[in-house]
Amino acid sequence: MPLTAAALAEPPPGASVGQTPGSEFAPLLRTVKNQGLLKRRHGWYAREIAVNALALAGVITGVALIGNSWWSQLLAPALAVLAARTAFIGHDAGHSQITGSSSVSRLIGLLHGNLLLGMSYSWWNDFHNAIQNVQKGQDPAEFMVPSSPGRRVLRSERPDA
Repeated sequence: MPLTAAALAEPPPGASVGQTPGSEFAPLLRTVKNQGLLKRRHGWYAREIAVNALALAGVITGVALIGNSWWSQLLAPALAVLAARTAFIGHDAGHSQITGSSSVSRLIGLLHGNLLLGMSYSWWNDFHNAIQNVQKGQDPAEFMVPSSPGRRVLRSERPDA
């Protein structure tokens, strides 16, 4: 059942009246940052991207060597796992978790989303951000509008918005 605006505006039980939303999260965030858990791990991502790329090349080579045979289906589970890993790398690139450079993150996202998965990285990034805004309690009508049957776009993409 959807919550009303009044229910969303009520402070959580036990919260003081002058407390701002999200302030209960601040001490946890400070602890996590102080322990270095939010630092980018460039070496780990470089290794994971290289291992994933080599494994994908191995599976594709295996399919090519096996040829038109039912035996090639034995490589499908490995390909599924590698596709999921590729999607996670693209997801992290979309959140700029891999590198601080937006252009490098975009390049990694384009390579993993568009080239390796066959999915539009830009579409995914816009859609994923919109979904996360809905999960934060924002009304999707504020930032998404229908553009064609079965497709919704961000208001910023529409010339008349």
